[in-house]
Amino acid sequence: MPLTIPQFINYWNKQISDWAALGGKITPDESYWLPYANKLSLQQDFIPEPYYGDPNKCSMVILNFNPGHGVPTQHISNANNTNTICWRFLNPKYSATALTFPILGQYNSANPFHNNTKKNPLYYAGRPWWLNKEKWVKHLFDSVGIQYVNPPFALEHCGWHSKNWRGLSYADPTLRAKIIDLLGDVLPKAILNSDITTGVTKSKVGICMGSPFGDFILPMLGFTQIPMPAALNQYLAQGVNNGSDKTFYYSASGNQIRGYRLYRHESGALMINTWARGGNGSPSIHNFGNFNTQLIQSL
Repeated sequence: MPLTIPQFINYWNKQISDWAALGGKITPDESYWLPYANKLSLQQDFIPEPYYGDPNKCSMVILNFNPGHGVPTQHISNANNTNTICWRFLNPKYSATALTFPILGQYNSANPFHNNTKKNPLYYAGRPWWLNKEKWVKHLFDSVGIQYVNPPFALEHCGWHSKNWRGLSYADPTLRAKIIDLLGDVLPKAILNSDITTGVTKSKVGICMGSPFGDFILPMLGFTQIPMPAALNQYLAQGVNNGSDKTFYYSASGNQIRGYRLYRHESGALMINTWARGGNGSPSIHNFGNFNTQLIQSL
């Protein structure tokens, strides 16, 4: 049975507390990642970051692969150093910090990550990456005329840090079962709880970057692929196999091409899956701003 939102939050509070008690080792409940440790170059000794933001009160849901490469102040060796990110995540518990998405907050004395200089122990190296993600979300809000108030809810497919992201087998029954258990209820519920609404159907929608989400993960979570809006046909890229399996490739200024697919959950929650060769970054507003606007407006 998939975990509810409160169960999910409690689950990760326990896993992270147990991780510290084990001296920076993956917990028994998370041991299904160990067969992939070498391929992923898994960093067990860096505190996991399974989510940021509040799934009950967020602007929009962003589904990611994992938190990427860890930074030194997230290492278990800093668990007792009150000036480090690791200590802040552990005290009093992970959710106390993570639910507020402090990385996106203003730097002040009330924010645990209160200093935006690389020399400061609380400097978070991924902040520019997250600010770029937030910029894209804000653009979507502007596109449908909704005020942006709450930070997003960023949900990680894998909560652990790694140097690589490759070599997973989504045919692995243990991995599939755990993905469904952790994300199967939380993802659609968080989308339905979010502030964003589309232009035509007033649906709730989330976003994810990376083709494996559409290839494997969303279908196993109960999301069914549906056609992209015909209003976007003016952006169809030339010379590619558009329309195959409802996958479309769009081009914009700068001759950049991105793949897009659209999915619907039985609850009515929508997911936009997009990707480009060479990374899982957000679509450039400069190159894809008009496209993004028409996409969210036409859903």
